[in-house]
Amino acid sequence: MRSTSTAFLTLLAALGLTAPAASQAPPSAPPAAKAKPTEIQTLASFQGIAGLMNLARGCVRIVAVVSPSAPGADAQLDTVLSVVRTSPSKRLRVYVIVTPAADADTPLQAALLASRHPGERVVYLWDPSAGVTNLWKDSVGIKSADSRPIFCLYDTAATFTLAPPTPDTWVQGNARFDPRPFTDRTSELVRRVESKVTGTATQTP
Repeated sequence: MRSTSTAFLTLLAALGLTAPAASQAPPSAPPAAKAKPTEIQTLASFQGIAGLMNLARGCVRIVAVVSPSAPGADAQLDTVLSVVRTSPSKRLRVYVIVTPAADADTPLQAALLASRHPGERVVYLWDPSAGVTNLWKDSVGIKSADSRPIFCLYDTAATFTLAPPTPDTWVQGNARFDPRPFTDRTSELVRRVESKVTGTATQTP
């Protein structure tokens, strides 16, 4: 005995009709890849960042020291990081030391700061005791109680041993913050190292 569905198809064929195509849902788009959360490492000592900096010797390196609660810190960090976003060079690295300046500056706030300013060439480090932070402030003559961000630039030859070396140039965030001399110098150093690698002449604007 033929099934009901077979009989139905036979009837349609006799009438010159075809069975309606089975409804098919349009193929669903693959799920969007979730953005990888920006990792933040905890600094136990200066040697933790010194090792990272020395591994990147041969690159131009920026060290930013930032407290999430410091006025303007977010915007100033974003401005300095713009030089990374606009430069395709793999010979530019940024190390952001996030340190507490108030009770509100927690590891969570540090992680949120990192998530707002991600980047493949940007490394975030949490300095809970501010010990490493104070070494950096000492290297440019800033008092430890000053919570304003600082940005230090190091050329390819800078070596890190027991304390931060003197930077090529540096700038501190304040109400009249002007990052252009700092970012211009960064771009100049990057062009120099790229010219050495590619053998092209460096042109200074």
